[in-house]
Amino acid sequence: MGRYRAAKSNCHRPRSWRRRALDCHYRGRAAEGGALPLPLAIGLAIPTPRNLIHIVRGGIVPGPHDTLPWMPAFSDALTDDELADLLVYLRSLTDKPPWPDVAAEVKRASKGEG
Repeated sequence: MGRYRAAKSNCHRPRSWRRRALDCHYRGRAAEGGALPLPLAIGLAIPTPRNLIHIVRGGIVPGPHDTLPWMPAFSDALTDDELADLLVYLRSLTDKPPWPDVAAEVKRASKGEG
């Protein structure tokens, strides 16, 4: 676990999201449907959560002939507040400092501003 804790996270259902994330992200890339371990995900390492907001909402859909990783979209599964809480929690898994005002970033993205 990263040295920064999700102290400001209000994620009321972390086990539910943890279970979903662990199912894919910790079975290993070699396994079918397996993904990169979350602390190593580039979306968690960059300076803002904007890219990760779009990934979580829209998923990752490779082209018809691509063998790239995929991820289901969670746009209908999370409210803005739940997504912000999830992003705060996920960032806490890294050794990076917390992102400032994640809730505002999510709201901007919801309005098509980011």
